[in-house]
Amino acid sequence: MEIHELARKIRRLSRGDDTSNTDILLALRQLKTYEELDVVGHALEKVSPVMIGIQPRKLKTLKIAIVSNFIAQPIISSLRTLLLIQEISPEFYLAEYNQIAFELSNPHSRLANFKPQMILCLLDEQFLLPQDWDTLNSDYIRSHGREQLDTLYKMLDQYNTWQPSTFVLNTIPINSIDLSSIISFKHKALWGRLWRELNGRLLEFSELLPSAYVLDLEMLLMNHPGLLRDERMHYYASIAWHNDVFLLVAQEVASLSRAYLGLSKKCLVLDLDNTLWGGVIGDDGPANIQLGSLYPGNCFVNLQRIAKRLKQQGVILAVCSKNEFSIVEEALENHPEMLLRQTDFSIMQVNWEPKNENIRYLANQLNIGLDSLVFIDDSPFERQLVASTIPEVTVIDIGTEPALYLNSLLETGYFNVLQTTETDQNRTEMYRMQVERKAFSKSFSSPEEYLKQLEICVNIFEADEYSMPRLMQLNLRTNQFNMTKNQYTEAYNLQNQKEGLVSLLGFTCKDRFGQEGIIGGVWINKQPNHWVIQNFMMSCRVFSRKIEYAVLQYIVDEATRCRIQYIEAEYRHTSKNHIVSDFYTNAGFHMIRQEDEHTQYRINLPISGSLQPAWIQVRSEKGEMHNV
Repeated sequence: MEIHELARKIRRLSRGDDTSNTDILLALRQLKTYEELDVVGHALEKVSPVMIGIQPRKLKTLKIAIVSNFIAQPIISSLRTLLLIQEISPEFYLAEYNQIAFELSNPHSRLANFKPQMILCLLDEQFLLPQDWDTLNSDYIRSHGREQLDTLYKMLDQYNTWQPSTFVLNTIPINSIDLSSIISFKHKALWGRLWRELNGRLLEFSELLPSAYVLDLEMLLMNHPGLLRDERMHYYASIAWHNDVFLLVAQEVASLSRAYLGLSKKCLVLDLDNTLWGGVIGDDGPANIQLGSLYPGNCFVNLQRIAKRLKQQGVILAVCSKNEFSIVEEALENHPEMLLRQTDFSIMQVNWEPKNENIRYLANQLNIGLDSLVFIDDSPFERQLVASTIPEVTVIDIGTEPALYLNSLLETGYFNVLQTTETDQNRTEMYRMQVERKAFSKSFSSPEEYLKQLEICVNIFEADEYSMPRLMQLNLRTNQFNMTKNQYTEAYNLQNQKEGLVSLLGFTCKDRFGQEGIIGGVWINKQPNHWVIQNFMMSCRVFSRKIEYAVLQYIVDEATRCRIQYIEAEYRHTSKNHIVSDFYTNAGFHMIRQEDEHTQYRINLPISGSLQPAWIQVRSEKGEMHNV
């Protein structure tokens, strides 16, 4: 569909002149250039996301504020389009030009009243440079830049004390005119070192502020062939970046937004023949597949290298291939150029069944949603089969050129997360244990007998700065057992724990198959005579073991010990957490109020009996054992 025709069709929807929207979302996903995304983004401003084909149950909302020291208006329309493509409905607040200090320092500013979830703080070189700077006075430029960054850091830190939010900043590239105005090659080198030092300080914000993320714009521009800025627009309108640079930043922000909302993909499903290696192993034999230092074998080796790198950061790897398992197994274990071995995959479906059926089976065995899967296959037929029968699965068209496979896989940032944790490094092994548990369970006549043989032990602890990132990540990515899906920032948790207002408990689990790592968390607001469970979430990996009841019993015991009269608990219905809608009533709570999707429960203390299953042991970080 031609771009202006698409924009007109969207405008007709906003006026009610057209109700046909079946092809709009698909058309949006074909847009590539800044101009296309911008034109359509203006039209989308007055259209409900539902009108363009997004299902309400899938829709996420996000409030984004933008502050900058230059005119940043050009980012909004393209970013709106990119977010809607990912089924995220944004609401924007754009601060006045060069009002960063006022907006961030004033608790009653329009920015603060907007209550953004995410604040984009976009900067250009004028933020760091004095107005009339001397190329020979590098010490002054350094001290001025450091002072500006220190002031910005203090403002962000202060803002978080009264309204926690997620900050997104960018490293600052130097424009070509300023760089060319330095005529000494010695000073160019000195200037380069100074500028990298200042950007390095900016990048440290990601480490020093739990809620800050810094996009490395300098690195992004390395693969950007165009100009940093359009000088005419810079002089006419104080616009610091070229439109294509705005697009680069918008793409990164859209990817980060997906991670922020817990929409990151979890599992990469790989075909084998002409995808993981060159050739058809059934015809060519394991010794003759294409892997090695020469083209095209080097393309497949590098794809394996990157897949292994993704696995090391927590992405689950799985195989879905039409082949004989014994031949594939021989190649994976014995081929000298093979970087991925069988142990790198959590599960492998290698048979002659239809791939869409195998992919459904994979998701079921791993106990993750189909919308968590990304599938790559060189065959257009197989890609179309999966895309048309399982639309929840993300199917990537990797094309026909092996050298470009990785570009297709990585350019969208489907697997990007806010940060990786120790649990991510062990994720492949954890999900392989999940598959082994399912196989083990088939040898028992009843679920209870199986659970007794698992030898489950749960450890409950008070969250600290080391476990907090994993709990934040888990809360974002857990949808099924997540009682309210409340979005808590790390800064919010640390501040409220410090003040004694909220207790955040985490819990781990181990059994005869190994350690599961941190699998859940509970937010408890502690009032003088009662506690409120603000949220209770748990990984889908440990469903059906009744671990949640053991954790709830621990909380009841602690509240009783502290002479608390009753516990209240909240449940907010979402499109995915209906399976736990009766959790609190099954545990003996009674409903005290209900409004729209929100329900409040209460249980009086002490309780009679025990919620803890007989097959689970519970330990607290104090070393106390709650009986089996």
